[in-house]
Amino acid sequence: QQRYITIQIPEDLNYADAFHDIFDTYTRSAVLQDVRTVRMGMLYELHYTAVLKDSGKEQEMINAIRTRNGNLLVRLSLHSDSVNEL
Repeated sequence: QQRYITIQIPEDLNYADAFHDIFDTYTRSAVLQDVRTVRMGMLYELHYTAVLKDSGKEQEMINAIRTRNGNLLVRLSLHSDSVNEL
């Protein structure tokens, strides 16, 4: 089932490759859909669509992401919250 993942990262973290290995481990596919700045440009907020390999490992994936992004926001949902979607 498709999931929507929102991740906030510090502005100095290269978001292009930051989570590639984690997504390889936990997802069948993960596509970056949207990038925006938040908190006056101090953070990037990344929006992905992903298909998980095993929904029973959602928490494990979230913990891996939190370790990488410095314990900033990680949101995993069934519905997109992107402002670009109607």
